[in-house]
Amino acid sequence: MIDGKGPGNGHKKEKALITDLRESGDLRIATVDATAAYKDVKRVHRHFVLVGESALIMLDDIESAQAATITAQYQAAFEAAPSGGGAFTITSPAGAVRVRTFGPALTFAVEPRPWNDKDWILRDSALKWHAVTGTYASTDGPLVTVITRDGAGEVSVERDGSSVRVLLPGGRTVRFAGDTNGWTFRE
Repeated sequence: MIDGKGPGNGHKKEKALITDLRESGDLRIATVDATAAYKDVKRVHRHFVLVGESALIMLDDIESAQAATITAQYQAAFEAAPSGGGAFTITSPAGAVRVRTFGPALTFAVEPRPWNDKDWILRDSALKWHAVTGTYASTDGPLVTVITRDGAGEVSVERDGSSVRVLLPGGRTVRFAGDTNGWTFRE
């Protein structure tokens, strides 16, 4: 969300466009451009890189027309608990995943989301939905989120003005490059 408003922001609803969708070895890459769904922004792109079965990496490239507060919001269908340092864990009967963020410092809040009448399929299930949110200044991006199995090992991110390198357990590195037109995945 940008300044507390999600897509639509009080004007006509626009669709987000998938602008990149490809596979390369065990990588699945997608980019979504949601710029048209927001007012007063220059760019709202989310890059996804699925690295085999080991990690999902998301890079949020949001540039607003003026200073704004960005809310990173994650939806969890099971219990979610902040674990400090810009991270939280989602635990299900099948196991747990660790969600780590890098870039702007985030402190997460977790709020249960009650089911309503529109959620008729899920309302009677055992799922307990949670919204996990943290905010940052629009000038502090990009935000990098890495999701791995809990206990998979440490993840780190190295960045300079024009590159972001995500170092995964096992030595794998995923790279992004940035310039005045935004961020892109680099193989």
